[in-house]
Amino acid sequence: MSKKTRKNKQKNHQKKKHAKILRRKQKKSQRSISTLPTRSKQDGNIFKENCIFRFFFEKWQAEALTNGYVWISTLETCRGYENPEQGDPGEATMTYNSGKITGDGDNPDVQLIAKRSGISIGKGCSNITMSNNICYSRLPDGYVLCTTDDFLPGKLSKTFGMYCVKINNPKLFFKRVTECFGQQTKLNESIIGKVVYDDRFYKHTENPPGPIGFVKPKDKYSDQSEVRMLWIPESCASLKPFSLQCHEVSELCERIA
Repeated sequence: MSKKTRKNKQKNHQKKKHAKILRRKQKKSQRSISTLPTRSKQDGNIFKENCIFRFFFEKWQAEALTNGYVWISTLETCRGYENPEQGDPGEATMTYNSGKITGDGDNPDVQLIAKRSGISIGKGCSNITMSNNICYSRLPDGYVLCTTDDFLPGKLSKTFGMYCVKINNPKLFFKRVTECFGQQTKLNESIIGKVVYDDRFYKHTENPPGPIGFVKPKDKYSDQSEVRMLWIPESCASLKPFSLQCHEVSELCERIA
């Protein structure tokens, strides 16, 4: 075999090896994106229009978003704000009270209340009584981006700033941000939805007011008409707000104030 033939074979082998590695990386990337459990609180278009708005105190912050730099905060940061219209110490919490119920283990209501109360009921159990069991749930932390589907500068600019960016196609924006997020952080869950303004409390067999992390008190916050994006990483220890570089969203963002 000539030297030229050997060199050509080596080149072809290296090309095939490189292509195989590239395909493996692409599959891994697609898998990490496709398996992200994304859900929204409601079906269909959950927003008043196919756009949402993000307010800022500084002009440069608004311009950063239009250039593809997304400022991501954390639940713990939101809990600590001193401004009562901005900070919420009870952020991402929920309280459940079982009330009182008596029945056998095959009773669906007994099973539901036991599950909500953190009680395990074995097969064949009978004459079970549960009374006023209280279960308090709290997300330790998570990454969050808070927006609104109402452009109301008169109501929101004092609390969130006078500069505003309009985000078109919120679901696509969320998908692209989540993909950028997933390339640098392992995510357990990613969620977008409208915030429900109600008590963070439910009892007995009532339905929860909404998903944990998406319920806020009505009297204080309902004017904000918030649309929230929440990302729960594999580890919630020592999360800090940061700027996520995601140039893919810049075409969806335009500064309007």
